[in-house]
Amino acid sequence: MTLRSKVIRLAHQKPELREHLLPLLGEGKTARGPTRGYSDDYFLGEVRPLITKRALNQVLRPLGFEARGKGSLDRKNNQIEMYIDDIERGRARFRVVLAGSYMTSNDGVYNVYVEDLHHRPLHHDWHEPFSGDPKKDAATMVKDLGELIEDLVRM
Repeated sequence: MTLRSKVIRLAHQKPELREHLLPLLGEGKTARGPTRGYSDDYFLGEVRPLITKRALNQVLRPLGFEARGKGSLDRKNNQIEMYIDDIERGRARFRVVLAGSYMTSNDGVYNVYVEDLHHRPLHHDWHEPFSGDPKKDAATMVKDLGELIEDLVRM
């Protein structure tokens, strides 16, 4: 494991140290190309605008659900929170959090959390690495959310 990887892992494990650790990484090049900055910039600035209500509903409506808006932005935690409504019942059924890690777009991961309305985790540990391609990452996050909701409905 490289020193860079160790610093990234430590920054992910200890959020309170991120502000001190991340400047050590600097803006450099990786095997996949130039970094865009930290993934809060990448996720919130490049990926999030591509996760539209229309894209969400294309995946959710066949399952009987609908996204309530595009979600609220939480810059502090680098995440979007939204509610997924049950179309038949006409009310919210799930709370969803889409989050990006604080690593670079080339090194970071995204997370999809699904909770009930009382914030109890229903499916809490779905994460994948960012590809570095905002369109692909946005489409994959939406697809993964649809698969999680589909799994929950089957339970």
